Amino acid sequence: MGRRGKRIRAEINVIYHEADGVKKTKVPLNSVLSDAHGACSSTVDEYSPATGDGVAADDDPAIGESGDDLGDEELSSHHYRRLQRAEDAWSKLREAVISTTLQNQGFLAGKKCCVCSMVANCRCLDCSPTMSLCESCASDQHKVHNIFHHVEILRDGIYFPLKIPRTLIWPDHQCSNGVNFRKLMVVDSRGLQTEVSICFCECEADFLRLLRFQLWGATPTKPELAFTINVMELLHTLNLECQVAVKDFCAAIEAMANKVISFPNLRKLYPVLIDSLEEFRIYQHKLTTLTFVASASSVGDLNNGVICPACPKSQGTLLESMDALFIGRKKTAGKSVRSPLFGNLLFCDDGEVEEFVQHHRQAASKETMGLAYPVWILNDLLDEIPEVSGIAIHMLYDIACLLERHLQVHEQERIIQHVNFAIPIFHCYGHKAYCQIKYSPRRVSGFGLTDGEVLERLWSFLRRFGKMTKEMRPNHRVDVLTDALLYYANKRSASLGKLLSDRMKRANLTIKMVKMS
Repeated sequence: MGRRGKRIRAEINVIYHEADGVKKTKVPLNSVLSDAHGACSSTVDEYSPATGDGVAADDDPAIGESGDDLGDEELSSHHYRRLQRAEDAWSKLREAVISTTLQNQGFLAGKKCCVCSMVANCRCLDCSPTMSLCESCASDQHKVHNIFHHVEILRDGIYFPLKIPRTLIWPDHQCSNGVNFRKLMVVDSRGLQTEVSICFCECEADFLRLLRFQLWGATPTKPELAFTINVMELLHTLNLECQVAVKDFCAAIEAMANKVISFPNLRKLYPVLIDSLEEFRIYQHKLTTLTFVASASSVGDLNNGVICPACPKSQGTLLESMDALFIGRKKTAGKSVRSPLFGNLLFCDDGEVEEFVQHHRQAASKETMGLAYPVWILNDLLDEIPEVSGIAIHMLYDIACLLERHLQVHEQERIIQHVNFAIPIFHCYGHKAYCQIKYSPRRVSGFGLTDGEVLERLWSFLRRFGKMTKEMRPNHRVDVLTDALLYYANKRSASLGKLLSDRMKRANLTIKMVKMS
C-alpha cells in the first residue's frame, strides 16, 4: 500500500475510576474524534496533547504533512537515505576543507597593507578574516583600540604573536589625585593572555576601574590578573547548564590557548578564578533580579527570583511536595570563612533547623524521629502564608500516611487544619490498600492529575552537582546550589506558558474521553 493509502493509527490511554478500582483502556483517537456528537468535526490538533500518552500528527515523525503514515520499514529506509546523502556530501568536502585552510594560511603572500599600502606581514583574524597589515599599522591599530585582538606576524613561514604595547585609559575621567599605570594580564574566552597597561587612580578602587573596561579582577585589591566579562559569563553558564567545574574549565581554555604560539610566563588561572566566580554569581543574580532597587516604590513587584509566577498569591490551590536528597559533603573539606553570599534565600539557617529537630525528637518515638524535618518545613510554610488568605495547601509526601498520624499524636492542629495530604502516585501503589484509598492523589480532592514527582525531576538536575560540591566549603556549597536552583527555576518559569497550554489540552481531552466511555 502506498503512503497515501494509509491512515493515522493514533491511540490514547484513558485512566478512569470505578467502584471496584482503577481501570485503563486504549481508545483510537480517530474513532473518538469521528464519533464525538455523531460528527467528525474536530481535528487531531485540536485535542491531541503535546505531552502524555496520546500521539499527535504533528509530533509523530512518521506522519508527513499530508497526514500519511509511513511504515516502519519505509521510515527506516527514508532515514538512512537522508544520512547517506549527508555522508556523501561530507565525503566530497573533506579534502577540499584541508586545502582551503592551508591556502588561507598563506593569504598574506603578495598582499598590501589595508591602511598604508605597504607590504603586509601581519594579520588580525579578530578584525577580519581578510585583514592584512604591515607591522607598523598593526601596532597602531591595536595600541589603544581593539587591544584584546590577537595580532600575528609572519616570520619564516610561521605566525608568531606580535608584541604590542597596549594601554587602557578611561576617557571620561580627569583625575586630580594622581594616576598610575600598572600592567595586568587579561584572559579572554579563548584562553589567550594579553599584557595590558591600565591607568588607575585614587578616585575609585582598581577593581571598579577594571569593571568599566568590561574586565573582572581576579582579586578585590590590586589585581594582577583579570578576565573579560565574556569569560566569566561563559564559565557561569557552563557551570550551571553543563555542571563544568572551574578546574575543568581552566584546563579546557588553557588547552585552547596551547594551540596558538604565545608569550611565556603565563599565569595559572584556577587558584584565583574559583573565588572570582563566587562573587560573579551574586553579581549576576543582583543584576538579573534588580534586587538592589527593589526598595523603590516603582518596582515593588520585583522579586529575588524565588517567587513562582504560577502559584496563587491570595487565593487558590497551592500544590507542594516534600522529599529528601542525599548528596553529602565531606566534613573534612574545610570550614566556612564567611556566611553564604546568597544568605538564606533558598536554604534555611542550619542552626535554627537543628534546634527545632532536637527539641522535637525529645518528644518523638525512635521510629518517628526523622519526621521532625517535614514538620519543620510545614510550620515554615504556614508561617509564610497568612491564615486569612484563601489558599488551600495540598502537600504530597512519600509517607504522608505516617506523617499525618505523627501530627495527630503530637497535636499539631495548625498543620492538620490547613494542609491536605496525599502520596505521590508512583509511591502510592507501594502502600497498603487503606493508604492507597485514603491518600491517592487521584482520589483526594484538589490534587487533579499531578503525579507528585516534581522533586524527583529536580533531584535529577541537582545530582549532577554532587561531584563538584562534595569537596567544597559549606558556604561555598550553599552558594553553588542556590545559584543552580535559581537557574533551574528560571528555566521552568520561562516554559510555563507552553506547559500550561499543553496541560489544558490534555485535561480537555481527558474529560472528553471520560464522558464518552
